[in-house]
Amino acid sequence: MSTENETIEEQDNVNLDGEQENSDSTGKGKTFTQKELDIILKDRIAREKKNQLSKEEIKEYNDFKASKQTESEKLELTKTALNETVQKANTKLIKAEIKNLEGYDNKLLSRLLDMNSIEVDDNGDVTGIEEQLTEIEKDFPSVKKVQGTTTGANPPPTVKAGSLEQLQTELETAQKNHDTLLSISIKRKMFEKQKL
Repeated sequence: MSTENETIEEQDNVNLDGEQENSDSTGKGKTFTQKELDIILKDRIAREKKNQLSKEEIKEYNDFKASKQTESEKLELTKTALNETVQKANTKLIKAEIKNLEGYDNKLLSRLLDMNSIEVDDNGDVTGIEEQLTEIEKDFPSVKKVQGTTTGANPPPTVKAGSLEQLQTELETAQKNHDTLLSISIKRKMFEKQKL
């Protein structure tokens, strides 16, 4: 039984760091019994609990935070969607403005314009195109159309639909594609045209 008492006494001599100290120490640090440590820990835990929020308060705070975060996220998503819609509308306005310019090859012009320097104001007015036109005309004269002509290859001469010339062109195409039935059908139409 004396062994049990010695073990209990050894357990009771524990310092604050949880380290065991011998009873014959030279005065380094204070030793506490297990009961004293339990009391100190209970007091410390009680003090910490006083500074903490209750479960209900924590739940209310988390609900409030989630509702505010959701509202702000909704506002941010709405703002982003509106900005995208405005950007698309502005792009369409700019393209329409370029298309309405007369005397220019619009496809070539839209590739040469610096779209970042073109702006649309709150009234829907497009600015920045006219400023760039003179510089583009100097560097790329082909962007300017000559009255009555188009840029690029000459357009094919107009051929009346159903005329012998049109049928001849269709026949050549059908023969190149080795379409025998279509070739026969076109030859029959040509024969009937020549009879008239």
